[in-house]
Amino acid sequence: MGGVPRKALKEGLSIVGRATGHRSGAVTHLSTESEIVQPVDDDHTFSTLTRNRPAVSVIIPLHNEEFVVAGIVAKLLDELNEFNIEIEFLLCENGSKDQTRGIASKLASEHASIRLVLNDHRSYGEALRSGIREARGELLIIFNADLFSKRFFKDSITLLANGYDIVVGSKRFCRGLDHRPWLRRAITASFNIFLKFAFGFSGTDTHGMKALRRSRILDICSTCQTFNEVFDTELILRAQHAGLKICELPVEVRDIRPPRLSLLARIPSTVRDLWTIGRNLKRPHQTEIRKSR
Repeated sequence: MGGVPRKALKEGLSIVGRATGHRSGAVTHLSTESEIVQPVDDDHTFSTLTRNRPAVSVIIPLHNEEFVVAGIVAKLLDELNEFNIEIEFLLCENGSKDQTRGIASKLASEHASIRLVLNDHRSYGEALRSGIREARGELLIIFNADLFSKRFFKDSITLLANGYDIVVGSKRFCRGLDHRPWLRRAITASFNIFLKFAFGFSGTDTHGMKALRRSRILDICSTCQTFNEVFDTELILRAQHAGLKICELPVEVRDIRPPRLSLLARIPSTVRDLWTIGRNLKRPHQTEIRKSR
């Protein structure tokens, strides 16, 4: 697997991929140095996005995030303002036991660009599903409370505007990106090996930051059968099976707070959800990863 130059990662240089030769059901892995350092016409891409409605909807699922939600929103409002396009932020609160809902409600009342989407029960999958359903923008960005990136926003919007349906931020794109404890890295690696052999998954990651075209994934989203942490995995698997054009970008990941749900607590629901996916999803015909050169 080709590595990403550390200089490019540090400087946040734009990543460009060519969609030529892309086959249905394959995930394009943007990996060569020439693709990373080529200039992107960001001004043209963002100038073509409409301003009479939200051009982009940023979806952020929230569960027990009272200590970080205000800071996250403030940082995103500040950093994404430079793109000069209309962006809406959907705070998808789901069953928090702390003050997250109240804080998110206050933020929505203070900023016209923020909307609060409520779910009474803890459900990461339903938070994402409701955010996708309620979004007004055609281009969707999924950030988590502990994982968001201005660089990913810029590069993924550019790729969506140039023909891709889904862009996945992959912490397993190459070595040196995943800085979490070794046990979490090992579990992620094992999980992706399982997805490859059980479902023919051709990518390297399904969790974390994503960019999607709403019109292309809305129907797929409605067919998903899971509601917990495996929901976005099912969404990506179904999208690959449907032949959507998917590519990956490298993202660096560090733990900035303890996981909201322990690894052991996730096991029963994960096993149950994978069984559900297995009963309802056939393997795609095309399973290889293609590297754009």
